[in-house]
Amino acid sequence: ARRREFALETAIREEAEALAERVARAVAAALPDAEEVRAILPQPDVAGTLAHLVRRGGVAGYRAAVERVAREVAEAEVRVSGPWAPYSFV
Repeated sequence: ARRREFALETAIREEAEALAERVARAVAAALPDAEEVRAILPQPDVAGTLAHLVRRGGVAGYRAAVERVAREVAEAEVRVSGPWAPYSFV
């Protein structure tokens, strides 16, 4: 039973990491110099969070890149919020 539980946890983590990577690649294509902070499975119903340090002039491109991925992802809800203060990068 523990082996099955561990396998399920591993599969969930791998799926969450793959989703975060998909979003990160889309952002990197639009804004290759954007710094990133990533957390996988930070809460029970959250696959991950990604924070990107985006220059003011790049916000529209950033939002467009994330929203494009959000339309392509059927298995999860991808949301973009902000801009926020750069507290994740201190």
